[in-house]
Amino acid sequence: MKPRFYFMLLPAVLLILILGACSGNKVEEPVELPPTPMELANAAVTGAQSDYEEEQFEDAIEKFNEAIVQYELAAPTAAETDSVAMKIEQVQLFMAKIYMDMASESSNLEIHTDAIDQLQSALTIMQDIEPITIPEGEKTELVKALYRRIAYAQQAAGQYEEALLTYDKELEMDPDNEDILNIKYEILNDHIKDEARAIQVLKDYAETSQNYNAYLILGNRYDERKNYDEAKKYYEMALELNPNKDVLIMVANFYRNNSKWAESNTVLERLIGLNPPESVLATVYNLIAQNYSSLNNRAKSVENLEKALAIEPNANNALAVASYYHTAKNYNKTITYATMVLRESSNNATALLLRGDSYFRLKRNSDAKADLQRIVNDGQYGNTAQQILKQIK
Repeated sequence: MKPRFYFMLLPAVLLILILGACSGNKVEEPVELPPTPMELANAAVTGAQSDYEEEQFEDAIEKFNEAIVQYELAAPTAAETDSVAMKIEQVQLFMAKIYMDMASESSNLEIHTDAIDQLQSALTIMQDIEPITIPEGEKTELVKALYRRIAYAQQAAGQYEEALLTYDKELEMDPDNEDILNIKYEILNDHIKDEARAIQVLKDYAETSQNYNAYLILGNRYDERKNYDEAKKYYEMALELNPNKDVLIMVANFYRNNSKWAESNTVLERLIGLNPPESVLATVYNLIAQNYSSLNNRAKSVENLEKALAIEPNANNALAVASYYHTAKNYNKTITYATMVLRESSNNATALLLRGDSYFRLKRNSDAKADLQRIVNDGQYGNTAQQILKQIK
């Protein structure tokens, strides 16, 4: 019986030994590492871009925010070539764009309060950006544009006081912006219906900033109300602060529109002193000539017309000068300016008569006949031309 028991135990022992050997040679499977913050960030960006293309704007914003979180986690150990700061900036710019796109959609649907919130979100993002790939100046322009869009949306929503505050923020960045001052005035005057406050806002800004544009606007507003004295005061203050070409022209025209011809000429003479471009200079001389004409000083008017003609030929001005010199019996100058007219208008009967008569008086009879014979049948000057021709031997 014992031998039989021995053989029955042997297979069990062998099995234990075999199993032990097998467990000693077992191969461990590799452990899969979790994704790094940089990998998670890049994946979130890819997903956000996909959501944006499908116009799933809220989902895209959520994924971009997650990308920023992961990029910030990756930053301490990231290599310089990973350009983490640059990637964060690009994500921020994309998020600002999404909010602006959302705001445009809200505005089109006239959901102005949503548009305001979305634009405010875009503004917050833009203000937080530390420029890396975009120039500082470009960021500044984007921020100003966002202030303007927010203010427009606030106006559309009837939030006029809020809009005024927003325009003030843009004005702090762009103090010479005349457009903003005019908009603020219109909001107060046309929408809030507070004319006194509208004017006072301009006065306060002008006095605080000493900005010539603010004084010009005040001048314009008082001029519209036919308050000459107040308008003059503010125009002159603008002129004192910045006597540039545009201000000088505006003030000169103010005086002209109020029949203050001499005052207008004083301002225009200052403009000539700035040596403006010839095209501007010709216009200035013409304006001075018109002012002197209104002052019944024909000699000074013609003097300035000649200066204008030396820069820029003009048939009407040349004819006026030719007529003046013919009356003054300066026949050589009459011929000069009548010829200038005829270069532009070869059949001008008035110029032919003035030149023909001047040739006659200078005893240049053949030249006189050539001009006068062309107008013998003219309804206005024909008889005069025939009478002169009869005196030519």
